[in-house]
Amino acid sequence: MAALINTEVLGVVIPVHKDGKHACNLAGELSRQADVNTVRTEIVVVDNGGNPELDQLDGLPHVSVVAESRRGPGHARSMGCQTLINRWRPTPLDRCWLLSLDADAALPVDFLAEWSERIATANTLLLVGGHEMMTLGGDVPPPRSAAIAAAWIWQITSRCEDLVGLVNVSGSNHAVRADAYGSIGGYNQPTLRLPDGTITLLAGDDWDFGLRARMAGFEAQRVASPVCHTSDRRLSTDPLAFLTGDCYEREFAPVETTGQHTWPPVQPWTAIAAKAQRRLVSHFLIKPLLCGIDLTPSASWLLGDELHDELTVLCRMPGEITDWNEFRNGLVASLFGPNLVEIASRVTHRLQGVRR
Repeated sequence: MAALINTEVLGVVIPVHKDGKHACNLAGELSRQADVNTVRTEIVVVDNGGNPELDQLDGLPHVSVVAESRRGPGHARSMGCQTLINRWRPTPLDRCWLLSLDADAALPVDFLAEWSERIATANTLLLVGGHEMMTLGGDVPPPRSAAIAAAWIWQITSRCEDLVGLVNVSGSNHAVRADAYGSIGGYNQPTLRLPDGTITLLAGDDWDFGLRARMAGFEAQRVASPVCHTSDRRLSTDPLAFLTGDCYEREFAPVETTGQHTWPPVQPWTAIAAKAQRRLVSHFLIKPLLCGIDLTPSASWLLGDELHDELTVLCRMPGEITDWNEFRNGLVASLFGPNLVEIASRVTHRLQGVRR
């Protein structure tokens, strides 16, 4: 393989909360793959609580463990990235890349080598690798019909990406150049204030990062490889909530699969699919439009002039945002009003017959 061009160091960040066993396996595999293509590799495992197993990593080459007391994967990712950036100075940050992985991932043996190749030929500063769900050792596998439905329903996301570009970078496998990371402002941890005044964590620190990257003018590019395998525990734990997207609107908590919910669901498959597709179109298409990200030139051909023009009216770049978390929560809440749901339904209908 060719040497990585203009990059001195690749840093890998793994946030961990009550998933220390999987994180140790992942860090061990990364340690074995480190320092490919003459590029120095540093792996930071961020202990976000409940991980006594991480003591096993003491002395493992290329691997260090740091702690982040603030709960949430967004805080943990930011801690890991900032730790690496502080170590790298005075190395120019445009010669450093940050790779984000989830703790419950399994990697091919050439994972870091593949990332080195992708970064060497990159023409953007934010790259998104692939991921495929799998059942990790000791976990309960999802019902086969639920897995098939998930694979079918989520095909709509790639069609929405064709219309507005890539927004959801996926915390499980993406890379960003360190100077771009600083310009974007790092990862946030989405939260929600409940009626009783308590603060709860929400999922979506990776989506949040990708959206703010696009709003800041950075293009995100999907690369065909490397592909990592991520746990299908969230699908196994509550298949219906996963398929309809409801699990992402609840309090965020680690998933520990000890059994399965009643399956198959009592709701008709047509109703489940309709709700799932409206939610996906809202998040992957309407939400970026509300944040001022324009439709691509192909949108009119795919959607027709009338629907294209209606969606274009939604495009508006917000003014100065003083509280990003409040803006984000208001944005999500606005997605499911009657008008936007109607638009999402019509977009979904038009996309049904599109073939890539």
